[in-house]
Amino acid sequence: MKKLSTVLWLILIVACRPSSDAPVDPINSAQEQAEAFAAAQVPINAPELTPIPFKSVDLTLEVPSQPGTALNYRFQYDNQQKLQTISAQTAPIFQLETMGTTTVRQTLDQLTGEYTLNAEGLGTQVNGVLPGGVPFVRNYLYRNGYLVSSYGSGSQLTTRHFSPEGDLLAWKGEAHNGQFVNAIYTYTTFPNTIRQEVFRWEAAHFAFRGDFLGRYSTHLVEQAQFRVAGQATHTLNFSYTFDEQGRVETMSIARTEGSAQLPNALYRFSY
Repeated sequence: MKKLSTVLWLILIVACRPSSDAPVDPINSAQEQAEAFAAAQVPINAPELTPIPFKSVDLTLEVPSQPGTALNYRFQYDNQQKLQTISAQTAPIFQLETMGTTTVRQTLDQLTGEYTLNAEGLGTQVNGVLPGGVPFVRNYLYRNGYLVSSYGSGSQLTTRHFSPEGDLLAWKGEAHNGQFVNAIYTYTTFPNTIRQEVFRWEAAHFAFRGDFLGRYSTHLVEQAQFRVAGQATHTLNFSYTFDEQGRVETMSIARTEGSAQLPNALYRFSY
């Protein structure tokens, strides 16, 4: 697992990094593509899930014959049980600040963006500055409360295709390491009560965003595959255990890169 401080800030905005070889005026075509994709998404009819807030998660990478070192993530919520802060060990790595009824500030490590909210409380645009002082703008489009496409600086287009039941089946865009990726998913029958969102093949595998960026998949992921041109496919296979109250107790991920076996990732949830 790469040092978190060098990669986590890239998760806040998928595909927001400007491209040096982009056309001079790419925004219109990207906007048209994003709008067309959103319009083509089938209606999503899924019951609203209430996430179960957990206090902390211990993540261990399991290497055969070697003792694992657990990383501890702690979660804090507001009085409406909405996520406010994630801390890794003792230092905050993710924070949300409500600036009014129409604006939210979201910070992930070194990257901060201010989001404009619509009447439904969904983020429609973000303005921010990348490390190094590079400004970015990104726009978001939704279907039935789910984020289905986005576009912004440098014409990067991100698309997210959902099933009618509210499960994310595929997305295309720039990954956390700057590479363009195609990702596909299959699901269990277990409800997604942990705000699960898997957009990376490196740990950590939980959401780093506020709920104002749309609803989460209805069910917990069974398998995720990430395909990058010229590279072996990264495959993640998920399994879960539950406590007596039906809450997710552990999440185990068997990881491979092509035919190579990677260390398994084990998550332990505390409520």
